[in-house]
Amino acid sequence: MGALVPKNLRHLPFGGQSSQLTTHYIGASGSSFLSGGANDRYVPDMDSDAIVVAWEILNTDTSFDLLVRFGPSSGTFTAAAGQTLNNYITIKPGFSYNFPVFEPGQQVNDSKQGTDYSILLIQGSAGDATYVGMATVWDPDDE
Repeated sequence: MGALVPKNLRHLPFGGQSSQLTTHYIGASGSSFLSGGANDRYVPDMDSDAIVVAWEILNTDTSFDLLVRFGPSSGTFTAAAGQTLNNYITIKPGFSYNFPVFEPGQQVNDSKQGTDYSILLIQGSAGDATYVGMATVWDPDDE
């Protein structure tokens, strides 16, 4: 007997390369919360209204760290200063990180009418870093 999985919960792979000091935005194609520019990296088969339940990302590079943070897409990667912590996670070469996102009720930004936290922001620390990952999404249209 297999595990029971909701029909609208899917695991979607993604991957790419993140340039040094350039933020790349990972999310659904057509999402109004991506920049719509050259730095967008789409999760294949992710619908624009899908909500990310969990992210898993592996730094496949052999030399450079990968900096990772949740949306929204506004703002920049900010290093720790004084009593303020980094607003990102550093993933060393060859290491992975798996983390759940906020529960769906907290992800939906009512003032923006959408899920601006269902995107991931990635940046290479000192060079171009390669990565692969898996987004677990809840897709309300996948009934």
